[in-house]
Amino acid sequence: MTEFITDDRHPETLFVSTLTSDTQINGVINGRMHPHVRPQDGAFPAIVYSYVRDAPYSRLNGQATLSKATISVDCIAETYPAAKDLAELVRTKMENRSDKPGTLGPSVHVVLWRNTHSFYEPPPDGDSIGIFRVILDFDVTYATLSL
Repeated sequence: MTEFITDDRHPETLFVSTLTSDTQINGVINGRMHPHVRPQDGAFPAIVYSYVRDAPYSRLNGQATLSKATISVDCIAETYPAAKDLAELVRTKMENRSDKPGTLGPSVHVVLWRNTHSFYEPPPDGDSIGIFRVILDFDVTYATLSL
């Protein structure tokens, strides 16, 4: 019987739970992990993640059973070294998860780190210090159906 993947097995949910359950990462961010936008007066360091896109693998003989999602993880801190260190923790935790089948749940086949970029965000008021961001992009191949 074909069954659609439920939210608790969706790659975004599994990605977030993997990062928030890691004691080393959570020790740094102290629960400050937000979808898409950091609260305006939120403390640092923090993680903001975005589910960027999702594209099914095409099949000639029926419905696609695999899809590739891109998830972006923005590691934000008050210093560049702190942002880089947090990004390295995230990368190490998530990179190449295919070597550990089932670690992200039965629907996720592989997580690949695709790229990193960083930048400095100046303060909006011009008086204080801005923030540093290191952004990691991951591709997540996962099953869209369980057969």
